[in-house]
Amino acid sequence: MKCSFGFSSITAAVMLAGVLGDILALDIRDTAIRCDYLIVAPQQFQAQAGLLAAHRNSFSGDDVSAAAVVTLENILSEFNDRDTVLPAHAVLWKGLRWVHEHWSGPPRYIVFVGDDRLLAQSGDSAFKSTGPMPTYLENNSIRCYRDAAAVHCDSNLEYSDTFYGAFPDSGQENTLLPTVSVGRIPCETARECSLYIEKVHAFDCHPVRGAWRDRSVLTADDMMQKGRIDNISNHYLGSEVLASGGLSSAFIDKIYLSLYHVDADTVHRAAKNAYFASVNRGALWSVYFGHGFGAGLADESFLTAGDAGLFNNSGMPTIMASFSCSNAAFTTPSDSSMCKRYLFAPNGGCIAYLACPIASYSSSNQTFARIFFETVRDSAGLSLGACLMRTHQAYFANRFYMLLGDPAIQPRYGAGSIGTSVARGAGGPLVVTCAPATAGLETGHFTLETYVLDTAAIDPFMQLSNLAGAYTRLTLLGSDSGSYIRTFSKELPTAAANSDSVKIVMYVWNDDHEASNSLCFNPAAVRAVRARPASARAQSLFLRAGNIVVNLPPNGSHADMRLRIVDTKGRSIFNCPVIPGQRCAVDAISLKLCGGSAYVAILDAGESSGQLRFILAK
Repeated sequence: MKCSFGFSSITAAVMLAGVLGDILALDIRDTAIRCDYLIVAPQQFQAQAGLLAAHRNSFSGDDVSAAAVVTLENILSEFNDRDTVLPAHAVLWKGLRWVHEHWSGPPRYIVFVGDDRLLAQSGDSAFKSTGPMPTYLENNSIRCYRDAAAVHCDSNLEYSDTFYGAFPDSGQENTLLPTVSVGRIPCETARECSLYIEKVHAFDCHPVRGAWRDRSVLTADDMMQKGRIDNISNHYLGSEVLASGGLSSAFIDKIYLSLYHVDADTVHRAAKNAYFASVNRGALWSVYFGHGFGAGLADESFLTAGDAGLFNNSGMPTIMASFSCSNAAFTTPSDSSMCKRYLFAPNGGCIAYLACPIASYSSSNQTFARIFFETVRDSAGLSLGACLMRTHQAYFANRFYMLLGDPAIQPRYGAGSIGTSVARGAGGPLVVTCAPATAGLETGHFTLETYVLDTAAIDPFMQLSNLAGAYTRLTLLGSDSGSYIRTFSKELPTAAANSDSVKIVMYVWNDDHEASNSLCFNPAAVRAVRARPASARAQSLFLRAGNIVVNLPPNGSHADMRLRIVDTKGRSIFNCPVIPGQRCAVDAISLKLCGGSAYVAILDAGESSGQLRFILAK
């Protein structure tokens, strides 16, 4: 990765006189400008914004071609209509739309620097932006009414930066559909802004490689709200959907609050400790489903703004995806803003924060999360901002969700694939063989973990026996790691052979590429395979993106090679021709392959013929 720009030895004052000169000397009315990454910052954060632009211009591992900075004051001055008094967010959007329509190369990314404050003005019926960087106010009225007791006032406050990326063309059906990726660094001070930009620079230019890049911590609220029954008792289902295949991550830790005792003061300290123990050993994704508010998650204080000091994951910052109400509270002071405290945590914390600044709802959150993570999984090389934009385009019901942080961050790098097979060795042990199937991954490092899968009660303490549910429990049997050349084989833990359902998870990486895979199977259905010449043993069965995939050897002369999948009664449910050196993907969903039923993949290919029995977990 090219990173010619550094921070430690260069002060903002020196940079402003040199490298940053061209970045900051931007005439916004110049229609010849080509800038695909535009930073909008108030003058108080102009120097820090210039450093971020300089990083994006020098870093070769992103999809940014040209970054530049324009000040908020410049936009408001250029595009304010003297005859009409418009709120700041309307003038800002007007200026961005002009840029979108007139620049030779308009932005694909818009990054705001600075937070905001939303206050109801005395004697007025609307909220107004009073912070350094205004957010987009879609609905901001205050409604007052009188009943027999008193006068009541309700606010209808809806806001999100997502709308700054929507520039409808004539005839466009949905005028709010975003076409530009938007992010915000919600800093209150120049120190916070500098700390975050340094974190981005380290994440891009000095990355810590390893299995943490393929690990997710899935968390979910419990069935109670401080001793009261929660009307929404299925928060964990969102995490279970992601764990069953929606995530790009292979390694998953589950921290469901229903599995932990609550302290006498109704605080979930045990679950809190479990989360920080997991994320501090490295997890690219932190995902939460449940109740939330600006200062924390769950009514029992599972995670709060005050917990930011518990992070100890320097070099391995996590991406928080909070599917809850009001957790993107960037319009409140840091002391009561969890998203700010986690983004600006000095010992790691978060590199990005996906959340909603207003109320959101459980069912739509689960749908939105599934689409977002499927987009991340299936779009290697796509930035966080682009993944969020595509998710909004596919499911606009949750349009207020926004990204706090740099939208150009890429969660995956050089993504590849791994061929994986399981067989019984000569002495009877289960042996897994992995062969990275991507150019550039011929050598590298690996991490392999083996789990037992079973179904367990989601509420083991039976607080709500009438609402009992179940989840798929992962129990770690063993872990192995090391280096490899072209392929590697490992014996699975002995205990795996005594289980009905086993999951193996593997991740391989080097400086330029990464790949992961997981495979679920019934050990009793795996039989020994007869040895064949090395040149004819290259076929392997593995799962990728919801498909069963078979790799075939590129060498050898095979006529009419076919892949068949049959069930335990011998009924053929799939039959297709295959070509040496290519993959044959079988849609697991359409075939309705699920846990509890064994299947056999049969490869008819002369000397390379073989078969493998397997089970797909639910």
